[in-house]
Amino acid sequence: MTDYEKATSFRKEKKYESAIEIYEADWKSNNNSTSLAGILNCLRAMKDKKSIDKGLDTIELIINEEKFVDWCENEVSYYLATIVLKKDSDFKDFDRLNNIFSVIINKFKEKKTISYIASKMSNFYSDNDQFKVVKRLRRYVDLDHLDNDIKKEWTDKVTYLYRLYKCFLKNKDFSIDFDVLVETVKINPKSELHLMRLYAQYLHEQELDEEALIVYQPLERFNKDYIMNEIGDIYYHKKEFDVAVKYFIKSVLSAKYYDKKYSVLKRIANCFLVIGMDESAFYTYALLLKFNRFHQATVHDADLNITYCKLKDKFNFNELSYQQINREFRKRIQDYVGYGEKKRGLVYSGIIKSLIKDFGFIRSADIDKDIYFKVDGMILEVGDTLKFEIKQFEDKNTKDIKYTAKNISIMKGRKR
Repeated sequence: MTDYEKATSFRKEKKYESAIEIYEADWKSNNNSTSLAGILNCLRAMKDKKSIDKGLDTIELIINEEKFVDWCENEVSYYLATIVLKKDSDFKDFDRLNNIFSVIINKFKEKKTISYIASKMSNFYSDNDQFKVVKRLRRYVDLDHLDNDIKKEWTDKVTYLYRLYKCFLKNKDFSIDFDVLVETVKINPKSELHLMRLYAQYLHEQELDEEALIVYQPLERFNKDYIMNEIGDIYYHKKEFDVAVKYFIKSVLSAKYYDKKYSVLKRIANCFLVIGMDESAFYTYALLLKFNRFHQATVHDADLNITYCKLKDKFNFNELSYQQINREFRKRIQDYVGYGEKKRGLVYSGIIKSLIKDFGFIRSADIDKDIYFKVDGMILEVGDTLKFEIKQFEDKNTKDIKYTAKNISIMKGRKR
Protein backbone atom coordinates (compact mmCIF):
# COMPACT_ATOMS: atom_id res chain seq x y z
CA MET A 1 0.00 0.00 0.00
CA THR A 2 1.42 3.40 -0.97
CA ASP A 3 1.56 6.34 1.43
CA TYR A 4 -1.22 8.00 -0.50
CA GLU A 5 -3.43 4.93 -0.24
CA LYS A 6 -2.65 4.61 3.47
CA ALA A 7 -3.55 8.26 4.10
CA THR A 8 -6.75 7.89 2.08
CA SER A 9 -7.68 4.87 4.18
CA PHE A 10 -7.27 6.93 7.37
CA ARG A 11 -9.33 9.75 5.83
CA LYS A 12 -12.21 7.38 5.05
CA GLU A 13 -12.07 6.20 8.66
CA LYS A 14 -12.29 9.89 9.69
CA LYS A 15 -8.84 9.78 11.26
CA TYR A 16 -8.08 13.11 9.65
CA GLU A 17 -5.02 14.21 11.62
CA SER A 18 -3.23 10.91 10.92
CA ALA A 19 -4.24 11.14 7.27
CA ILE A 20 -2.86 14.68 6.98
CA GLU A 21 0.52 13.64 8.41
CA ILE A 22 0.89 10.88 5.79
CA TYR A 23 -0.40 13.10 2.95
CA GLU A 24 2.19 15.75 3.88
CA ALA A 25 4.96 13.18 3.97
CA ASP A 26 3.88 11.81 0.58
CA TRP A 27 3.90 15.31 -0.90
CA LYS A 28 7.38 16.09 0.40
CA SER A 29 8.81 12.72 -0.63
CA ASN A 30 7.05 12.10 -3.93
CA ASN A 31 5.84 15.57 -4.94
CA ASN A 32 2.37 14.06 -5.27
CA SER A 33 -0.23 16.79 -5.94
CA THR A 34 -3.08 14.44 -5.19
CA SER A 35 -1.85 14.25 -1.59
CA LEU A 36 -2.30 18.04 -1.36
CA ALA A 37 -5.88 17.59 -2.49
CA GLY A 38 -6.21 14.89 0.21
CA ILE A 39 -5.05 17.38 2.84
CA LEU A 40 -7.72 19.86 1.72
CA ASN A 41 -10.33 17.14 1.83
CA CYS A 42 -9.40 16.34 5.44
CA LEU A 43 -9.34 20.01 6.52
CA ARG A 44 -12.74 20.57 4.95
CA ALA A 45 -14.17 17.50 6.69
CA MET A 46 -12.73 18.64 10.03
CA LYS A 47 -14.38 22.08 9.57
CA ASP A 48 -11.49 23.55 11.46
CA LYS A 49 -11.60 27.32 10.99
CA LYS A 50 -8.36 27.72 12.93
CA SER A 51 -6.48 25.87 10.21
CA ILE A 52 -7.56 28.18 7.36
CA ASP A 53 -3.99 29.40 6.91
CA LYS A 54 -2.87 25.79 6.50
CA GLY A 55 -5.63 25.20 3.98
CA LEU A 56 -4.64 28.28 1.96
CA ASP A 57 -0.99 27.23 2.09
CA THR A 58 -2.07 23.93 0.58
CA ILE A 59 -4.18 25.64 -2.10
CA GLU A 60 -1.25 27.88 -3.06
CA LEU A 61 0.94 24.79 -3.45
CA ILE A 62 -1.71 23.12 -5.64
CA ILE A 63 -2.41 26.04 -7.98
CA ASN A 64 1.26 26.95 -8.36
CA GLU A 65 2.31 23.45 -9.34
CA GLU A 66 3.86 23.26 -12.79
CA LYS A 67 2.09 19.95 -13.41
CA PHE A 68 -1.30 21.15 -12.25
CA VAL A 69 -3.79 18.32 -11.71
CA ASP A 70 -7.20 19.31 -13.12
CA TRP A 71 -9.23 17.20 -10.72
CA CYS A 72 -7.81 19.23 -7.81
CA GLU A 73 -10.03 22.10 -8.94
CA ASN A 74 -13.03 20.64 -7.13
CA GLU A 75 -11.20 20.23 -3.84
CA VAL A 76 -9.90 23.79 -4.03
CA SER A 77 -13.34 25.24 -4.82
CA TYR A 78 -15.15 23.21 -2.17
CA TYR A 79 -12.64 24.14 0.52
CA LEU A 80 -12.87 27.84 -0.32
CA ALA A 81 -16.68 27.76 -0.44
CA THR A 82 -17.32 25.71 2.69
CA ILE A 83 -14.53 26.90 5.00
CA VAL A 84 -12.94 30.21 3.95
CA LEU A 85 -15.91 31.94 2.34
CA LYS A 86 -18.64 30.98 4.78
CA LYS A 87 -20.74 33.84 6.10
CA ASP A 88 -19.50 33.34 9.68
CA SER A 89 -15.87 33.10 8.65
CA ASP A 90 -13.39 35.30 10.51
CA PHE A 91 -10.95 35.32 7.63
CA LYS A 92 -9.94 38.87 6.63
CA ASP A 93 -6.80 38.49 4.52
CA PHE A 94 -8.48 39.76 1.37
CA ASP A 95 -5.22 40.43 -0.48
CA ARG A 96 -4.18 36.82 -0.11
CA LEU A 97 -7.57 35.64 -1.35
CA ASN A 98 -7.37 38.02 -4.32
CA ASN A 99 -3.97 36.63 -5.28
CA ILE A 100 -5.28 33.06 -5.11
CA PHE A 101 -8.24 33.92 -7.33
CA SER A 102 -5.96 35.66 -9.84
CA VAL A 103 -4.07 32.39 -10.27
CA ILE A 104 -7.28 30.34 -10.37
CA ILE A 105 -8.77 32.25 -13.31
CA ASN A 106 -5.60 31.57 -15.30
CA LYS A 107 -5.06 27.96 -14.25
CA PHE A 108 -8.52 26.42 -13.90
CA LYS A 109 -10.01 25.03 -17.08
CA GLU A 110 -13.58 24.53 -15.90
CA LYS A 111 -15.65 27.73 -16.27
CA LYS A 112 -18.23 26.18 -13.99
CA THR A 113 -15.67 26.02 -11.17
CA ILE A 114 -14.51 29.59 -11.76
CA SER A 115 -18.12 30.83 -11.76
CA TYR A 116 -18.82 28.90 -8.57
CA ILE A 117 -15.80 30.36 -6.74
CA ALA A 118 -16.49 33.87 -8.06
CA SER A 119 -20.11 33.78 -6.89
CA LYS A 120 -19.13 32.56 -3.43
CA MET A 121 -16.31 35.13 -3.19
CA SER A 122 -18.73 37.88 -4.25
CA ASN A 123 -21.11 37.02 -1.45
CA PHE A 124 -18.25 36.85 1.05
CA TYR A 125 -16.74 40.17 -0.03
CA SER A 126 -20.18 41.80 0.00
CA ASP A 127 -20.67 40.74 3.61
CA ASN A 128 -17.35 42.41 4.38
CA ASP A 129 -18.07 45.64 2.46
CA GLN A 130 -15.35 44.97 -0.13
CA PHE A 131 -17.48 46.24 -3.01
CA LYS A 132 -14.77 47.33 -5.42
CA VAL A 133 -13.53 43.73 -5.52
CA VAL A 134 -17.11 42.46 -5.82
CA LYS A 135 -17.62 44.49 -8.96
CA ARG A 136 -14.53 42.91 -10.54
CA LEU A 137 -15.52 39.40 -9.46
CA ARG A 138 -18.92 39.72 -11.09
CA ARG A 139 -17.31 39.50 -14.54
CA TYR A 140 -16.40 35.90 -13.82
CA VAL A 141 -19.87 34.75 -12.81
CA ASP A 142 -21.47 32.92 -15.71
CA LEU A 143 -25.00 31.85 -14.82
CA ASP A 144 -24.98 29.25 -17.59
CA HIS A 145 -22.21 27.41 -15.74
CA LEU A 146 -23.83 27.41 -12.31
CA ASP A 147 -25.98 24.66 -10.85
CA ASN A 148 -29.61 25.61 -10.26
CA ASP A 149 -29.27 25.99 -6.49
CA ILE A 150 -26.25 28.28 -6.83
CA LYS A 151 -27.91 30.15 -9.71
CA LYS A 152 -31.00 30.72 -7.59
CA GLU A 153 -28.88 31.93 -4.70
CA TRP A 154 -27.04 34.26 -7.03
CA THR A 155 -30.04 35.70 -8.86
CA ASP A 156 -32.53 35.92 -6.00
CA LYS A 157 -31.28 37.16 -2.68
CA VAL A 158 -27.51 37.35 -2.62
CA THR A 159 -26.52 38.85 -5.92
CA TYR A 160 -23.75 41.34 -5.52
CA LEU A 161 -26.06 44.03 -6.86
CA TYR A 162 -28.72 43.38 -4.24
CA ARG A 163 -26.10 43.33 -1.52
CA LEU A 164 -24.59 46.48 -2.99
CA TYR A 165 -28.01 48.09 -2.94
CA LYS A 166 -28.55 47.24 0.72
CA CYS A 167 -25.10 48.51 1.66
CA PHE A 168 -25.72 51.66 -0.37
CA LEU A 169 -28.86 52.41 1.62
CA LYS A 170 -27.28 51.51 4.92
CA ASN A 171 -23.98 53.35 4.56
CA LYS A 172 -24.90 55.93 1.90
CA ASP A 173 -21.79 54.94 0.00
CA PHE A 174 -22.22 57.03 -3.14
CA SER A 175 -18.86 56.16 -4.68
CA ILE A 176 -20.33 53.35 -6.80
CA ASP A 177 -20.93 53.76 -10.51
CA PHE A 178 -24.31 54.90 -11.78
CA ASP A 179 -24.49 51.97 -14.23
CA VAL A 180 -24.25 49.63 -11.24
CA LEU A 181 -27.30 51.30 -9.71
CA VAL A 182 -29.18 50.90 -12.98
CA GLU A 183 -28.37 47.18 -12.97
CA THR A 184 -29.54 46.95 -9.37
CA VAL A 185 -32.90 48.40 -10.34
CA LYS A 186 -33.24 45.87 -13.18
CA ILE A 187 -32.77 43.01 -10.74
CA ASN A 188 -34.81 44.58 -7.95
CA PRO A 189 -37.33 46.98 -9.59
CA LYS A 190 -38.92 47.85 -6.25
CA SER A 191 -35.67 49.55 -5.28
CA GLU A 192 -35.78 52.14 -8.05
CA LEU A 193 -37.67 54.96 -6.37
CA HIS A 194 -35.83 54.81 -3.05
CA LEU A 195 -32.39 54.04 -4.43
CA MET A 196 -32.34 56.56 -7.27
CA ARG A 197 -33.86 59.21 -5.06
CA LEU A 198 -31.03 58.81 -2.55
CA TYR A 199 -28.50 59.09 -5.33
CA ALA A 200 -30.16 62.19 -6.79
CA GLN A 201 -30.27 63.82 -3.35
CA TYR A 202 -26.57 63.14 -2.93
CA LEU A 203 -25.76 64.70 -6.32
CA HIS A 204 -27.80 67.78 -5.39
CA GLU A 205 -25.92 68.08 -2.10
CA GLN A 206 -22.68 67.97 -4.09
CA GLU A 207 -24.03 70.82 -6.27
CA LEU A 208 -24.17 68.51 -9.28
CA ASP A 209 -27.65 69.67 -10.20
CA GLU A 210 -27.60 68.73 -13.88
CA GLU A 211 -26.58 65.18 -12.99
CA ALA A 212 -29.23 65.07 -10.25
CA LEU A 213 -31.94 66.09 -12.71
CA ILE A 214 -30.92 63.26 -15.04
CA VAL A 215 -31.38 60.77 -12.18
CA TYR A 216 -34.68 62.33 -11.15
CA GLN A 217 -36.12 62.29 -14.67
CA PRO A 218 -37.31 58.63 -14.78
CA LEU A 219 -38.71 59.00 -11.25
CA GLU A 220 -41.28 61.56 -12.42
CA ARG A 221 -43.50 58.77 -13.69
CA PHE A 222 -44.15 57.67 -10.09
CA ASN A 223 -46.02 60.97 -9.64
CA LYS A 224 -44.91 61.25 -6.01
CA ASP A 225 -45.35 64.67 -4.42
CA TYR A 226 -41.95 64.57 -2.70
CA ILE A 227 -40.14 63.78 -5.97
CA MET A 228 -41.81 66.71 -7.73
CA ASN A 229 -40.96 68.95 -4.80
CA GLU A 230 -37.28 67.93 -4.80
CA ILE A 231 -36.99 68.54 -8.54
CA GLY A 232 -38.68 71.90 -8.05
CA ASP A 233 -36.15 72.77 -5.34
CA ILE A 234 -33.28 72.22 -7.77
CA TYR A 235 -34.80 74.51 -10.39
CA TYR A 236 -35.67 77.04 -7.68
CA HIS A 237 -32.04 77.24 -6.56
CA LYS A 238 -31.02 77.50 -10.22
CA LYS A 239 -33.39 80.52 -10.36
CA GLU A 240 -35.38 78.89 -13.16
CA PHE A 241 -38.62 79.86 -11.47
CA ASP A 242 -40.87 79.22 -14.45
CA VAL A 243 -39.80 75.56 -14.43
CA ALA A 244 -39.60 75.27 -10.64
CA VAL A 245 -43.22 76.34 -10.19
CA LYS A 246 -44.33 73.64 -12.63
CA TYR A 247 -42.87 70.93 -10.37
CA PHE A 248 -44.12 72.57 -7.18
CA ILE A 249 -47.60 72.58 -8.69
CA LYS A 250 -47.29 68.88 -9.60
CA SER A 251 -46.21 68.23 -6.01
CA VAL A 252 -49.35 69.92 -4.71
CA LEU A 253 -51.59 68.16 -7.22
CA SER A 254 -50.10 64.81 -6.21
CA ALA A 255 -50.82 65.40 -2.53
CA LYS A 256 -54.10 64.46 -0.93
CA TYR A 257 -54.50 67.70 1.03
CA TYR A 258 -53.22 71.16 0.13
CA ASP A 259 -52.83 72.22 3.75
CA LYS A 260 -50.07 69.60 4.14
CA LYS A 261 -48.13 71.50 1.49
CA TYR A 262 -47.83 74.93 3.12
CA SER A 263 -44.13 75.43 2.32
CA VAL A 264 -44.61 74.27 -1.27
CA LEU A 265 -47.58 76.60 -1.73
CA LYS A 266 -45.45 79.47 -0.50
CA ARG A 267 -42.79 78.58 -3.06
CA ILE A 268 -45.49 78.54 -5.76
CA ALA A 269 -46.65 82.02 -4.69
CA ASN A 270 -43.07 83.36 -4.76
CA CYS A 271 -42.44 81.86 -8.20
CA PHE A 272 -45.65 83.37 -9.58
CA LEU A 273 -44.56 86.78 -8.31
CA VAL A 274 -41.08 86.52 -9.81
CA ILE A 275 -42.35 85.47 -13.25
CA GLY A 276 -44.99 88.19 -13.28
CA MET A 277 -48.13 86.12 -12.74
CA ASP A 278 -49.54 88.38 -10.01
CA GLU A 279 -53.15 87.16 -10.14
CA SER A 280 -52.06 83.57 -9.71
CA ALA A 281 -49.79 84.69 -6.87
CA PHE A 282 -52.73 86.47 -5.23
CA TYR A 283 -54.91 83.36 -5.15
CA THR A 284 -52.02 81.30 -3.81
CA TYR A 285 -51.37 83.81 -1.01
CA ALA A 286 -55.10 83.93 -0.28
CA LEU A 287 -55.15 80.14 0.06
CA LEU A 288 -52.17 80.23 2.43
CA LEU A 289 -53.90 82.80 4.64
CA LYS A 290 -57.05 80.67 4.73
CA PHE A 291 -54.96 77.73 5.91
CA ASN A 292 -53.49 79.90 8.65
CA ARG A 293 -56.96 80.74 9.90
CA PHE A 294 -58.17 77.13 9.66
CA HIS A 295 -55.24 76.00 11.77
CA GLN A 296 -55.57 78.88 14.22
CA ALA A 297 -52.55 80.70 12.86
CA THR A 298 -50.06 77.97 13.68
CA VAL A 299 -47.99 79.36 10.80
CA HIS A 300 -47.20 83.05 11.29
CA ASP A 301 -45.89 84.92 8.29
CA ALA A 302 -46.17 88.74 8.29
CA ASP A 303 -44.63 89.10 4.83
CA LEU A 304 -47.25 86.75 3.40
CA ASN A 305 -50.09 88.97 4.68
CA ILE A 306 -48.44 92.16 3.46
CA THR A 307 -47.93 90.75 -0.04
CA TYR A 308 -51.50 89.49 -0.13
CA CYS A 309 -52.88 92.92 0.83
CA LYS A 310 -50.79 94.65 -1.82
CA LEU A 311 -52.05 92.28 -4.53
CA LYS A 312 -55.63 92.60 -3.29
CA ASP A 313 -55.44 96.40 -3.55
CA LYS A 314 -53.77 96.19 -6.96
CA PHE A 315 -56.60 94.14 -8.46
CA ASN A 316 -59.34 95.64 -6.24
CA PHE A 317 -60.52 92.14 -5.26
CA ASN A 318 -63.33 91.60 -2.78
CA GLU A 319 -63.02 89.17 0.12
CA LEU A 320 -63.47 85.64 -1.24
CA SER A 321 -64.67 82.42 0.33
CA TYR A 322 -62.40 79.41 0.68
CA GLN A 323 -64.31 77.59 -2.06
CA GLN A 324 -63.87 80.52 -4.47
CA ILE A 325 -60.18 80.83 -3.70
CA ASN A 326 -59.60 77.11 -4.01
CA ARG A 327 -61.43 76.91 -7.35
CA GLU A 328 -59.50 79.86 -8.82
CA PHE A 329 -56.20 78.55 -7.48
CA ARG A 330 -56.75 75.07 -8.84
CA LYS A 331 -57.81 76.39 -12.25
CA ARG A 332 -54.68 78.51 -12.53
CA ILE A 333 -52.20 75.86 -11.48
CA GLN A 334 -53.80 73.30 -13.78
CA ASP A 335 -53.63 75.75 -16.66
CA TYR A 336 -49.98 76.50 -15.90
CA VAL A 337 -48.86 72.89 -16.10
CA GLY A 338 -50.87 72.34 -19.26
CA TYR A 339 -54.08 70.72 -18.05
CA GLY A 340 -57.44 71.50 -19.63
CA GLU A 341 -57.67 73.28 -22.95
CA LYS A 342 -53.90 73.59 -23.37
CA LYS A 343 -53.58 69.82 -23.38
CA ARG A 344 -56.03 69.16 -26.16
CA GLY A 345 -54.43 67.77 -29.26
CA LEU A 346 -51.36 66.55 -27.33
CA VAL A 347 -50.72 62.84 -26.90
CA TYR A 348 -50.25 61.35 -23.42
CA SER A 349 -49.77 57.91 -22.01
CA GLY A 350 -51.20 56.05 -19.06
CA ILE A 351 -51.99 52.62 -17.66
CA ILE A 352 -55.48 51.16 -17.45
CA LYS A 353 -56.38 51.19 -13.76
CA SER A 354 -59.81 49.53 -14.03
CA LEU A 355 -62.29 48.18 -16.58
CA ILE A 356 -66.06 47.99 -16.08
CA LYS A 357 -67.89 46.51 -19.07
CA ASP A 358 -67.68 49.08 -21.87
CA PHE A 359 -65.72 51.80 -20.03
CA GLY A 360 -62.69 52.15 -17.82
CA PHE A 361 -60.26 54.52 -16.11
CA ILE A 362 -56.67 55.40 -16.99
CA ARG A 363 -54.00 56.53 -14.51
CA SER A 364 -51.34 58.85 -15.96
CA ALA A 365 -48.35 60.58 -14.34
CA ASP A 366 -49.33 63.75 -16.23
CA ILE A 367 -52.88 64.01 -14.86
CA ASP A 368 -53.81 64.31 -11.21
CA LYS A 369 -57.07 62.34 -11.57
CA ASP A 370 -58.21 59.11 -13.18
CA ILE A 371 -59.23 59.57 -16.81
CA TYR A 372 -62.48 58.07 -18.05
CA PHE A 373 -62.57 56.32 -21.43
CA LYS A 374 -64.90 54.16 -23.51
CA VAL A 375 -63.66 50.71 -24.58
CA ASP A 376 -65.37 50.96 -28.00
CA GLY A 377 -64.75 47.33 -28.95
CA MET A 378 -61.01 47.29 -28.11
CA ILE A 379 -59.59 44.14 -26.51
CA LEU A 380 -57.99 45.51 -23.34
CA GLU A 381 -56.78 44.39 -19.92
CA VAL A 382 -56.01 46.20 -16.69
CA GLY A 383 -52.31 47.15 -16.87
CA ASP A 384 -52.26 47.84 -20.62
CA THR A 385 -50.54 51.09 -21.57
CA LEU A 386 -52.48 53.46 -23.81
CA LYS A 387 -51.76 56.57 -25.86
CA PHE A 388 -54.53 59.14 -25.90
CA GLU A 389 -55.62 62.75 -26.11
CA ILE A 390 -57.84 64.28 -23.44
CA LYS A 391 -60.99 66.33 -23.21
CA GLN A 392 -61.72 68.39 -20.12
CA PHE A 393 -65.16 68.94 -18.59
CA GLU A 394 -66.58 70.28 -15.35
CA ASP A 395 -68.75 68.05 -13.17
CA LYS A 396 -72.11 69.82 -12.86
CA ASN A 397 -72.65 68.61 -9.32
CA THR A 398 -69.21 68.94 -7.71
CA LYS A 399 -67.78 71.60 -10.05
CA ASP A 400 -64.59 69.51 -10.16
CA ILE A 401 -62.52 69.31 -13.34
CA LYS A 402 -62.63 65.85 -14.92
CA TYR A 403 -61.08 64.29 -18.01
CA THR A 404 -62.12 61.95 -20.80
CA ALA A 405 -59.61 60.15 -23.03
CA LYS A 406 -60.13 60.17 -26.80
CA ASN A 407 -58.27 58.93 -29.91
CA ILE A 408 -56.99 55.97 -27.88
CA SER A 409 -54.39 53.49 -29.12
CA ILE A 410 -52.56 50.63 -27.41
CA MET A 411 -48.86 51.19 -26.67
CA LYS A 412 -48.06 48.06 -24.74
CA GLY A 413 -50.18 45.22 -23.46
CA ARG A 414 -50.74 41.52 -23.59
CA LYS A 415 -50.11 39.64 -26.83
CA ARG A 416 -53.16 39.46 -29.04
